Amino acid sequence: MKAFKNLSFVIGFSFIALILGGSLVYGWVYGEAIPVVPLKFGEEGAMKPPYGPMDHLPFGTNALGQSMFLVMVVGAKFTLGIAFLVAFLRFGLSAFIGTVMTLYVPKFTAWIRPFLQTFYYYPITLLAFMMLYWVLFEDSLMGGEFSYSFSARILIELAVLTLAAVPISTLIVSNEVKDIMKQEFMESVQVLGGNRRHILRKHLLPFLKPRFVVLFLREAIQVLVLLSHLGILGIFFGGGAPKEDIFGNVVIASLSNEWSGLIGKDFKYLFTTYTWIPFVPILFLTLAIIALKLMVEGYQEAHGGVGVKRKEAPIAEDNSRLNGKGDFERVDRKIG
Repeated sequence: MKAFKNLSFVIGFSFIALILGGSLVYGWVYGEAIPVVPLKFGEEGAMKPPYGPMDHLPFGTNALGQSMFLVMVVGAKFTLGIAFLVAFLRFGLSAFIGTVMTLYVPKFTAWIRPFLQTFYYYPITLLAFMMLYWVLFEDSLMGGEFSYSFSARILIELAVLTLAAVPISTLIVSNEVKDIMKQEFMESVQVLGGNRRHILRKHLLPFLKPRFVVLFLREAIQVLVLLSHLGILGIFFGGGAPKEDIFGNVVIASLSNEWSGLIGKDFKYLFTTYTWIPFVPILFLTLAIIALKLMVEGYQEAHGGVGVKRKEAPIAEDNSRLNGKGDFERVDRKIG
């Protein structure tokens, strides 16, 4: 594969593979258990947790007395797994709908295109928050427990995170197909009698496959960004449960230790002397986004700049403007 000969792609892929593989191995060997760090003693006697990075390497402990490093390791498979799963679902639905619509019902596609373009102006974070607030937050406060099982809550959130971005992703795919269909060689294929199935299999897919890889990786980045927004708003993947920290305070803790949930739970410590508690998940989430961005850049370089000529703006962080023909031109904003 050409991409593995590109340094940027290899660096990004190596980080994702290392942290995801380590999380899966830890879960297989130790399960989801994260032991509480035992009491430490210094020159002045017993030290009061949470411990800073210098007192407990490498990243200190959280407000529950758990090693931040192990918390990150356990939560990695949920964070990255959610990002890749939702990105795949978005990509699959959008690729199918966008390709079929443009190829088989172009008039309907032209008619519905203005409606899909309106989603550029609607913040996906707000839409997801409104749809998930009751299921993942308010519901547990009313009766002390969730009305839906953990599996049901996960399925509901996966559906919301997926469907919220399908209109924009579908439009992106449709635009790609439309551009390819305008190429001169496509006119020759149609003149020679090539049917839609032949055009799709022999001419469209070879051009679309590398673009689909870029779209998939960009979707994964957008899922991580969306999860971080929801985490700050108190919406944790799979919901949360009340726990008592070492300060005697009852807090809503993420059930999965997913990184964005940890950011939301511990964000209040960011401007205290316990800065490392929210900073560590912020750091890991940022590194994951940068790694995926490196994979996108490396893949594009390895495949001759595929996806660069027609720049697409990240979903949920989109900048759009009208050109002279009344269509939308999207301006790419680099993350990281």
